[in-house]
Amino acid sequence: MIKKAKVLILFFGLSLFVLGSSISAQEVEILDDGNVIKPNYYPVYASISPSSQTITGATATASWDLSWGGGDGRYNVFFSYGDGNSYEPSTQYNTGQLHFYEYSLGSSTYAEYSQTLIVSSSPDSDSDSSTVTHDRW
Repeated sequence: MIKKAKVLILFFGLSLFVLGSSISAQEVEILDDGNVIKPNYYPVYASISPSSQTITGATATASWDLSWGGGDGRYNVFFSYGDGNSYEPSTQYNTGQLHFYEYSLGSSTYAEYSQTLIVSSSPDSDSDSSTVTHDRW
């Protein structure tokens, strides 16, 4: 007879931009016959907050709370600012960060930018989006 045990493995991460820690969890099923270790992954999620914001001035800074979790605890993160630039750090072990970006209107008086956050972690990925409206006045 095979006995089953469940172990909860916690991965702690410390964001570079936010003081404090965050936790993601992965559940692993271990069978005592010594032959089978079967991971039960939590689905990967990605989230951007706020989903929309308005910034003003010829140059202005937008900020987002980017968060993610699930998967195997190692995250590949891609964040597009919507103006042709993007942020793609090396593999992350934390589960989010506060992020800032400065937009410049140049000679325009108005612009809209659509951001996309894509997070992948074995075995899947997820994405979320937001919008920045930039007015000169």
